[in-house]
Order: sequence, then C-alpha cells, then structure tokens
Amino acid sequence: MGTPYMDKYLKEAIAEYEQKIETGEDFYMDASTLMDIEEYYEKNNRKYDAERLMRFAEKLHPDNEEVLVVKAYQLKGDGKWNEAMGIIKGIANQANRDVQLFYIEWDVACSRLDKTEVRTQHNLPAVMNDNDYDWYLDLGEIYLDYGFQKRALKYLEQIPKNYQFRSRADELIAEAYFQSQNYDKSIEAANRQVDINPYDAISWSQLADIQQKCGLYQECIQSCDYALAIDDTNQRAMSLKVFATFATQNTEEGLKLCIKYAHLCPNDYSLRMYAGEQLYAQHREKEALQSLQDALRLCPPESPDHLRITTDLVYTHIMLGNDNMAEELALSLGMLGSSQCSLLTQLAAYYHEFQNDKKAVELLDKALDAPHNDMKEYTAIVEQLNEIKNFNLTSELWIKLAKQPIIQESCDIYPYIALAMYKLMQKELFLRNFQITLATRPDMVVKLFGRMFNTYVLDDILQQIKKDFKLE
Repeated sequence: MGTPYMDKYLKEAIAEYEQKIETGEDFYMDASTLMDIEEYYEKNNRKYDAERLMRFAEKLHPDNEEVLVVKAYQLKGDGKWNEAMGIIKGIANQANRDVQLFYIEWDVACSRLDKTEVRTQHNLPAVMNDNDYDWYLDLGEIYLDYGFQKRALKYLEQIPKNYQFRSRADELIAEAYFQSQNYDKSIEAANRQVDINPYDAISWSQLADIQQKCGLYQECIQSCDYALAIDDTNQRAMSLKVFATFATQNTEEGLKLCIKYAHLCPNDYSLRMYAGEQLYAQHREKEALQSLQDALRLCPPESPDHLRITTDLVYTHIMLGNDNMAEELALSLGMLGSSQCSLLTQLAAYYHEFQNDKKAVELLDKALDAPHNDMKEYTAIVEQLNEIKNFNLTSELWIKLAKQPIIQESCDIYPYIALAMYKLMQKELFLRNFQITLATRPDMVVKLFGRMFNTYVLDDILQQIKKDFKLE
C-alpha cells in the first residue's frame, strides 16, 4: 500500500465507498478493498467509520476469511477477547497467519510465554526467507505491547538490514530499549530509521519522539524541524516541537507555535492542552480556559489525556471562582469509573491546596454522604480532613464521622477520629472511637497522642487521658 499507485487506488476506493454509503445505494466492493479502507480508518482514528464499514463488509461478505479476521481483531481491541476467540476458532483455515498470531497474542496476554514460543517455532520455517521475517516483526510488536522487552528484542534484532520494513523494526527496537531504560541504544535505533529514510518525515518524527522521552529537547526540536521541512503537515512533529519548546522554558515561543499549528491542525487536542497549561502557569486563567475547553472537546474520552485536561479545567475554574463548574467537571470523571465519593474527596484536596478549607470541608461532607464503594474511600475522607488544621471549620464533620457505625475493617481511621474527639472534649464519642483504636492500633495511640503529651510511653498517655476526662 506504500506505492503511488496503491495510494491512488486506495484514495479512489475510499471516495467511491463513501459516496455510495452516503447516498444509500446498493453496491458491491470486494472484501480485500474494504479491509484496506478499514485499515486506513483505524490508522486515522476514525473509529465510527471503521465500525460502519465492518457492518457493511460483514453483510456483503459474511464468510470471508479476511473480514472475519479483522472483525476478531476489532473485538479484541475493544476488550472482547472471548467473542474474538469464537470467531477465530470458526475460521476454516486455521493455518492463516493472522489466526496463528491471534493465538500467540492470547498466550502472551496470559503470560504463557513458553506456550507462545512453542507455537512460534511450529509456524516458523526451517530456512527463513525475506517475507518470513514478517513473523519476527509481528512477534516483536506483540511482546512489546505487553511489556516483554527482552522477548521482543530477541526477534527484532534478528531482522536483516535489507528487510523491506526495516524502519518499522528499528522503531520497535528503539521503543523496546527505551522501555528497558537503555536510552543510548534507543537513540541509536531511532537514528538508524532516519539513516535509512533521510527524506521521510515520519522517521524524523519518530526519532523526535524518542529524543523527547529521553529529555533531549533541543535535539527533539531539531528533528521536528527536519520532519516539518519534508512535510509541513506532520501533526506529530508539530505537537512534539511544541512540547519540547515548553520543556526548554521558552514559553512565549511555545505559545506562538501553538497558535500557528492550531490553525493547521483543527482537530489536534494536544496543542490546545499544552497552550492551556502554559497560560494557566502564567496566571492567564481566562485564556487558559478557552484553550483547555477546546482541548477537552477534541480529546477522545478513552484517551489518558482526558483525565489530565479535565483536571486542568477543574484547577482553572477554581482559580476563576467558578466553584459549581469545578464540581460538575470533577464529577464528570465518574464516566471513567471513579466513584462520586473519591471524586469529591479529591476535589476537596484541590481546594485545600488553594487554602479554601471552608469549601474543602463542604466537599468532604458531601463525600461522606455519598455511597462508599470501599473502605479506602472512607479512609481518604478522614486523611484529607486531618490535613485541615482549623477545628472551627472541621469540628462538626469530625463529630459526624465519630457517630458513624464502627467498621472493624477500617481500624486505621479511628486513631484520627479519637484524636479529634479528644481535642473537642467529646467524652462519649472519644471513648467509643478510642476503644477500637487501643485494641487495634496501639502504635497510633503512641504516635498521635505522644506527640501532643510529649511522652511516648503508652501507660503515661493513658493516665493523662484518664485525668483529662476524669475517668476512674
């Protein structure tokens, strides 16, 4: 698919397919062409288009081997391993290379590496031809995806220099060495990529990526400049150059690049994210807000950066005094699986950072009333409340905590509650919580009360408590 003819063929096939789909007319397209278009959609993050194409392909070619394989890998990518395995097992030609690679990846994902090696050796020919090294490339990529760098390198480093996809092999080798923290060899492999393809923008941007990961920011910028000189639309190079420029503390230049590249890359969230973070750091919150809001709109919800951008926006809204919006945004992260209780507790921590303890206590009170998925969340509330030293603000919430049902599995929280009740001279609530503390965590009694009484002898601490509460 790399030749000009194939690029032209693919472009024409995509145009024909999209025109027919949009008009809704019946048409035929062979399975191989459809799968080429599906691969193009996947590479360009057009997930909806890829899924729609697969529905069409399955209807048109329900028993086609290539369509079934792609469908299985699509399901695997969505985490539906068992459904994918059902399709793979149903394919008549079990010797199909992609079928065998699926079984291999299944075993690698299960960490059954010895079984993987047996299947691998069964599939490899006794004498390797050029095309057979495709196995080594795929095996290296699979092992690397699951963090088995040594196994990946075992195959990748056997690939000959004249292999047709040598650049991709070097890219994987560079990543494997980077993951292994062997940065010199990582850079060496990335440099081989540009030696092989000195006029390939992708190779230069891949080198820039490794240089950025290794903290070589000036070198990264230089590689990005080479990539952009070859292809001024290379979005990866633009994004990396912006990041590296900010990393060199050249904030104004970084912001200028963000503005320049944002016009060229209307769908790139990273440029807007970097700009927003830098504007926030310069206390330009209103400008930061606009950039971060645009970044959030463009960032896929499944991306790890969705959490980062949302958190940036929460901080920005806090700085702007938009408390309701900050809370709504924080709670929106529930879509990622976080509980309301944990999100409110985390938001309280942000307000504590900004020295707004009144709002922090209000949020911790809400967190206490929210459902608790586990005792870690309950403990987090207590720990965060303990960070706030103003008892005028926290006393009511401490008393509310002290009245909660005793939970044996959460004995770590009771030393702090007991200490608070002592300071508030709430005798009955103190005794209720101190009893379980003394029984389960006498070390915490010594640590917390010893600091206050200036003695770390347990008997002396107990005598002082008896005296203060007039206990017999």
